[in-house]
Amino acid sequence: MRCSIKRRVLPNAPAPTKPRAVKEVQGLAPKHLEVRNPKPAVTVNVKRRRRTPSKAIMESAKKRTEEKQQRKAKAIELYKSGWTFEEIAEHLGVKMGAVYDYTRDIRMSYGYKRVSKYAQYFDAAEKLYKQGATYTDIGEQLGLTRAQVDTVIQDLRNNGRVGRRNKWTSRRRL
Repeated sequence: MRCSIKRRVLPNAPAPTKPRAVKEVQGLAPKHLEVRNPKPAVTVNVKRRRRTPSKAIMESAKKRTEEKQQRKAKAIELYKSGWTFEEIAEHLGVKMGAVYDYTRDIRMSYGYKRVSKYAQYFDAAEKLYKQGATYTDIGEQLGLTRAQVDTVIQDLRNNGRVGRRNKWTSRRRL
């Protein structure tokens, strides 16, 4: 129930008092300090009850809530399967910030590991990386850009499948 607050003056309120700056001696107060339109001394906040929404409004709100829950479930499902925030937002027709909010719980849960979008390339990329191939070579063989290969290698590192290369280790071209 929503309430609004409206100020009402009590009918039996005492007369307002003069400001402290006004001199109590009659006729000696300057004109700019005289009280011309005094405010009532006592005001009370009165709550007025608003009307309850109609059935149509309530049903509309319920429908929007259900749609939002469905979008959230779909966003979580897509996120778990490796989609990016941008792809999910475009697919669901919502802003990227909304997708970020929908997936917050799953991202913050302890120990959750997301399935990489590039999981299909893991085995081949791992083999080539361990042989000493450069990111460009791996990308050419797998049909990925250098940035995508970097993401694949980072995912492999996060899963503990490969370590960092020593900066003194030479990389050979295939």
